[in-house]
Amino acid sequence: MAIRDDDCCWICYNDKDHPPKSILRPSKNPEEDWVKCKCSLRAHKACIFLYVSKKLQEGNLMKFSKVLFHDNKISPGLGVMSFNLWPLRGFSQKNKYNELSTMIMTKFHLIKRDVNGKYSKAMLFGSKQELFLPSKNVNVSDFFTECPQCKAPIIYEVCQSSIGRIASSINRTCSIALKFIWGNILVSSVISSAIFTVSTTMIFWGFDILNMMAPKSTLMKIMNLENYSTLNDALNNDALSSSHVLLFSSIPLFLCSINHLIPLKEFECSLLSSIPFLLLSTVFNNTNKKHPSNWLRYITFITMGYRCFYSFVINPIHRKYFTFLQNGTSDNESDNIENGILFGYKPRSIMSKFYSFIASKINYIKNLIDHDYYFESNADPLWLRLVETIALPYLGVYFNKKYLLRSSFIKDWISKITQTPDDALFVGNICGCVCVSLMKTISRVIYSIREMTIMKNNKIYTAGSPFIMEFEAECVGARLGFVEKLDEDDLDSLYVISSMAQQFLSERYYKEWITFVTPTFKPIKESKKMLQNLLVKSYIDHNLDSMD
Repeated sequence: MAIRDDDCCWICYNDKDHPPKSILRPSKNPEEDWVKCKCSLRAHKACIFLYVSKKLQEGNLMKFSKVLFHDNKISPGLGVMSFNLWPLRGFSQKNKYNELSTMIMTKFHLIKRDVNGKYSKAMLFGSKQELFLPSKNVNVSDFFTECPQCKAPIIYEVCQSSIGRIASSINRTCSIALKFIWGNILVSSVISSAIFTVSTTMIFWGFDILNMMAPKSTLMKIMNLENYSTLNDALNNDALSSSHVLLFSSIPLFLCSINHLIPLKEFECSLLSSIPFLLLSTVFNNTNKKHPSNWLRYITFITMGYRCFYSFVINPIHRKYFTFLQNGTSDNESDNIENGILFGYKPRSIMSKFYSFIASKINYIKNLIDHDYYFESNADPLWLRLVETIALPYLGVYFNKKYLLRSSFIKDWISKITQTPDDALFVGNICGCVCVSLMKTISRVIYSIREMTIMKNNKIYTAGSPFIMEFEAECVGARLGFVEKLDEDDLDSLYVISSMAQQFLSERYYKEWITFVTPTFKPIKESKKMLQNLLVKSYIDHNLDSMD
């Protein structure tokens, strides 16, 4: 593919003055929005961004990362951006050294066996920094790809706010911790015991939430146990029925359904989260004698109204910024992500949805256990949902006490649908939980818009720029130092030298290398010196081509 027209974008095939529609604001200097490679390819900055996003989804893009070689296993901390796509291009597992990656941009550790047969980690190559990065200290959120025509490096520098960096760090830490937690659960527990543990936890958790959010008198009305002073008294007299147990276990689900928004198009799933409370309305008869068994439905309608408000008002704004910021997905693709459609298949029945959900979670956990990495997606991570769901009742009670009870309009409305002040307090606490979730959603939208405004400062570095030249110089220096530290008495060093020659020398100098090593067996010392000379020559020729 060779495009000779300097005013034609190789991605969108439009002229230089006709960039595609993008959220990225144009720069004051039009030349900054026109990316030139050392070959004939030219592209709009917005097109490069979409190209990077597409490669990110395909798994063909790498972040600057720390790669650790350990007993024939590779553990990329930030390498893979899509957990469905493994392995990475450039990695293999031939022997204890492995093949060196074509993207040598990090500090490498090799595992070497000592005299006693034990493996010890020895730093053989890298700079003084913890990560081998260019001296301009490229952020770990920057992406590395290459020109499809001349294979020259392209570095996309992603600007990120301090809040975004903190959030990413917390996300990664919790994701790695959850990997081991889930792994221990899967190894040490059978399915039946896990289900029993979850069910028991939800029952006692719901019991605790109900005790916290409802006054004692309202609590006994809700349970239809007004003849008893406390729940312990009712428990001692065997007055608690299976419907009470179902109620306790449903309350955490109800709070989760508030916290985790389900698209309005998935009405079946949305209805499922409300059915337990609608069926249990008979348990709540005594809470509102003005409107028998209706006030519970009001709470369900509050959450449904909240979802409608989110779907029609907030979600279009949120998806416009947040989805584009994360993956650059189209509207159809983001719809599929939200609705859980994988490979064009959408389960219809409730049981099909249930089995698909279980299968997806099993695959997700399996990938987390097999590979040490994390990924970013539009959905909240599991740890964040758990924390939010645990904190939601406390925040809801606080919000109701601090704000809702001070509003005469809300206070009058709640008093109309309840019988006593204690009942009104309980309904107000539930409404407070909904308000807290709404505030969380609005804050996510504001954060996404803020991150998008920062993205206008993103930069793209191509071959020939001082940034790339400095980056390549440090890479070559690191490779030379790596070769110098190879053990001359270890025959395995020859394999490492040959692998480096194959991957880092240009075609011209690789042929010279083959001519040098093919006729006779060369000592490791001579091979090291020859490889170092050819690496320097290859680097010099590459820079001369870039200047041309």
